[in-house]
Amino acid sequence: MSTNRYTHASTLRTIQEIFGVLPFLAGAATAPSLSELFQEQATNPPAFTSPALQADGQFHVTLVGLSPGRTNVVETSANLSSWVPLATNVSETTTADFTDPKAESEPGG
Repeated sequence: MSTNRYTHASTLRTIQEIFGVLPFLAGAATAPSLSELFQEQATNPPAFTSPALQADGQFHVTLVGLSPGRTNVVETSANLSSWVPLATNVSETTTADFTDPKAESEPGG
C-alpha cells in the first residue's frame, strides 16, 4: 500500500518520465511519480534445488524464488496428470526447506 498522495499531475509526470519529455510541465514538476506502482515482478518462477532422498526415506528439497508473504503449495502426482496438494505454507523469505517424511508412501513416491 502506498502512502503517497497522487494527482493528475502524477500521471503527467510518469508519462513524461517514460517518454523522456523534459522539462516537467506545470504541477508535474513537484508531483510524485507513479513509478512505485510499476515495480518489476520476479522474472524467474519458484524452483526446487538440492533434491535428496534421505536414508530414512524422507524426501528433502529447497524451494527458491518464493515471494515473501504469498501462499505456496507443494503438490505431488503419481502420473504427472493429476496433482494433489502435499503442503501449503506462507514463506517469510525467498527460500524455504521442505521435507516429506512419507515420500515413499505418497502418490508419486
